[in-house]
Amino acid sequence: SYQKDGYHWLAFLYKNRFGACLADDMGLGKTIQVIAFLGGIAEGLIASRNAQQGPHLIVVPPTLVFNWQHELQLFYPRLRVLAYAKATKNKDFSAYDVVITTYDRVRLDIAFLKQQQFHVLVLDEAQVIKNLQMGRTAAIRQLNSIFTIAVTGTPIENHLGEYYSIIDVAVPGLLPDYRQFMRAVE
Repeated sequence: SYQKDGYHWLAFLYKNRFGACLADDMGLGKTIQVIAFLGGIAEGLIASRNAQQGPHLIVVPPTLVFNWQHELQLFYPRLRVLAYAKATKNKDFSAYDVVITTYDRVRLDIAFLKQQQFHVLVLDEAQVIKNLQMGRTAAIRQLNSIFTIAVTGTPIENHLGEYYSIIDVAVPGLLPDYRQFMRAVE
């Protein structure tokens, strides 16, 4: 029931034009909730917010590319998946439902990627973008998507500013300016 609730919560946020931060302990099913959500969109169980959809983009640390490929194949094999983790000359995503890439690949290929329209942007291990000053975070902020899900088991490791960065990417405009936010929480 926990994963079902998460699925319905993501669908609610999607339908109401919010973003999401799916943060809980390891092993509670964040990945399967996201896959079920993408499947719900693919099957029309969740009404699409955009007639002209691009592929979904899943951004992960390099060690998780294979894991996401495997989980997608296992739980929703009808989605056509491309692992885009290395430099390539052929960057046509039109034949795929899901593109999996890494945070560093986004940073390196941002000139190309920021011109693409993605449907759902999934940021797994989103604590990678906890620092507002990092090049990875700046690159992620330039991506175009209809809906963003930040997935993390550790949204705060050192201070609330890390959480601010993740939420500001997932739900832009929800929180006040960074300095104002930090003054309010001190």
